[in-house]
Amino acid sequence: MELVPPLTKGRLGGVLQEELMTQIYNKLELRSRRKNLRNNQTKAEQILWQKLKGKGFHNLKFRIQVSFGYYIVDFFCKEKNLVIELDGDTHATTMAVLYDEQRSVFLERLGFKVLRFSNEEIYNNLDNVLEVLGSRML
Repeated sequence: MELVPPLTKGRLGGVLQEELMTQIYNKLELRSRRKNLRNNQTKAEQILWQKLKGKGFHNLKFRIQVSFGYYIVDFFCKEKNLVIELDGDTHATTMAVLYDEQRSVFLERLGFKVLRFSNEEIYNNLDNVLEVLGSRML
């Protein structure tokens, strides 16, 4: 997938920002995959989602399992252009690390901040994770 430059207001290479986002945001062909991921959250996702949902964190709206291009992100806050990814054991392989790096570059080029936490951080130090998130919201 070709990377795009960071989004700015106005025209971007002759394409309006809104048109570009419409083309890459929550693609219809990924709808069933997003729904499946929402209905089968990992334990770490469930724990963090309890803190984020319903504007429960800094009065910000978070969405779960949102796609940009062909990448599905764990959590997204539009107000802060923030993506949160939780990494379990499957993210430790060489191929997974490369895939995650490619995804982060794609998302950052769209103008999003990407924060990654391990499942272990969620299980063992949730307060610290929330503190880091809070500091990035400013």
